[in-house]
Amino acid sequence: MKTVIFPFHKHYALLAKNIADLNFLQPVQFVEGWKNSQKNLQKKWETDVVLIFIGSLGIATRLTAPFLKNKRTDPGIIVIDGAANFCIVVNGGHSRSMNTLCRLIAEQLQLIPVITTGTEACGYLSPEEITERLDCQIEDPHYLLKTIQSRLIEGEIIPFCFDESFSPPYFPGYQIQSSHHQFPQEPFLYLTDRISFCPKAVFVRPRSLVIGTGFRKQFSLEKFEEFYHDFIEKNKYSHLSVAEVLTLDRKVPSLLPLVQS
Repeated sequence: MKTVIFPFHKHYALLAKNIADLNFLQPVQFVEGWKNSQKNLQKKWETDVVLIFIGSLGIATRLTAPFLKNKRTDPGIIVIDGAANFCIVVNGGHSRSMNTLCRLIAEQLQLIPVITTGTEACGYLSPEEITERLDCQIEDPHYLLKTIQSRLIEGEIIPFCFDESFSPPYFPGYQIQSSHHQFPQEPFLYLTDRISFCPKAVFVRPRSLVIGTGFRKQFSLEKFEEFYHDFIEKNKYSHLSVAEVLTLDRKVPSLLPLVQS
């Protein structure tokens, strides 16, 4: 993910440099935001980008508003005021992990993080942030994330089920329980690397699977991909839980297209 730092005044250049020096933001691009700001923003507006504006929240709001379409495809947006007091999440708090990034920046630069997403304002972590803290991936086939977040804001406890191999820590607002029990009738989180039909579940996929492989010189990537998907499906594993595909060093280049896709 690229970071674009966008100061609204040339006097914010030093603050911009301090932000750019943070290792976890690399790679960083610097835009002179006080020159042709709308045109420059249009060039940098991509899904896989974090935009950090330095200056007025109002300017950032007016500048970005015409470009905003969908929270899952819009860039993550953070605003830091010119006096270096506040670090404010504007877009992508959950979907782009900007809440987490905001806290990291604020901690490093001694700023006050301003996070206004509903679950965090109520003292809870969203399912996305829990997934990130557990180094997992989230899967929401039944579009229940918004429902779970609403229930948290309303003060309801969300069941958090897990398979025997995985035991999540306690998170406020969630009730940890084994999947050996009957699944809840209301929306819940489910920590598992297995595929199962749970119409009320938002799945939290741990990176638990390592696949070892070997093959002869007459190698077909298409055939291997077919075998790979066949193995995953027959054993009812989620491909989101595959952390690594291992093979001999000399054979790694042959598998790169599959792994990268």
